[in-house]
Amino acid sequence: KVYASHRRLLALHPRVNGGLGRRCCFAPALDPSWPGAIGRDDEGGSGGGSSSSSSSTAQAAALSEPQVPATSSTSRASALGKKYSPEEALEVLRRSRVQWMVVKLSFTARRFLSGPNRHILRLVAILRLFANLGDLLPCELLLPLLPAMLSPAHRCLSFVNQSGYSRLPEVSSLEELLLLNRGLQLEFLGQIAESFLEALTLKFQEANLSSELTTAQKTVRKAVDKARGQRRLERRLKPIVNQEAAAHQRKAQNKKKVLAKKRNMEEHIKRTKGARGGLKAKPTKTLV
Repeated sequence: KVYASHRRLLALHPRVNGGLGRRCCFAPALDPSWPGAIGRDDEGGSGGGSSSSSSSTAQAAALSEPQVPATSSTSRASALGKKYSPEEALEVLRRSRVQWMVVKLSFTARRFLSGPNRHILRLVAILRLFANLGDLLPCELLLPLLPAMLSPAHRCLSFVNQSGYSRLPEVSSLEELLLLNRGLQLEFLGQIAESFLEALTLKFQEANLSSELTTAQKTVRKAVDKARGQRRLERRLKPIVNQEAAAHQRKAQNKKKVLAKKRNMEEHIKRTKGARGGLKAKPTKTLV
């Protein structure tokens, strides 16, 4: 009895389903004469049977009508092929949150590029996503996204092998990518960025918007060169401004060189002999 009275008080509460005059989740368990029971109208008066029958008839008629899908392939294709003004493009990108996603991934990729070998799979995924977006979206929607998309791709171009000879094999899966050494992984990343920029250039040339793409590339290149020059200047002034930090940095760099030399020796032994034998390589000597 106490439990039933408690449920009735909850049904009467103004913050629970609007109180007395609305249908509530507790009504089926209550008395049929309860004003908020299912089958009664919103005024809580009589005539519940007629209202319930009319509502059920309306629901059956609504269910019998053919359901038309909200979106179809033709509507998507027409939306992607539509010509957008700059204001409409910004509004579409804002409502779909594509611009937020691209900017977020661009800053994330720039942070990952501080240690590209540790985040090689994430960087490959981000660049491939940018390439697919560049292939899918029209040029009018790509124009506001160009600075964010070009920034990590331009930074990855420094990994491209400029010499004519490349030892990079055919990579068909992420497992094969992880089996490559560090230099080949970065070269693969540079090739993805290079192919993305080439496809983007061809698309904007076909749409007669190559000048906008060139302007965006110049802006990104200038920003990247400015940041690299600032870091180079800070490295040169560091022994003068902060000698203790410069000494710690030199020690860390020497330790990294020792580890890199050891890692290269291991890779050379595995590549030439297949595995390490019983004799181990002599450890390198260092003053650190």
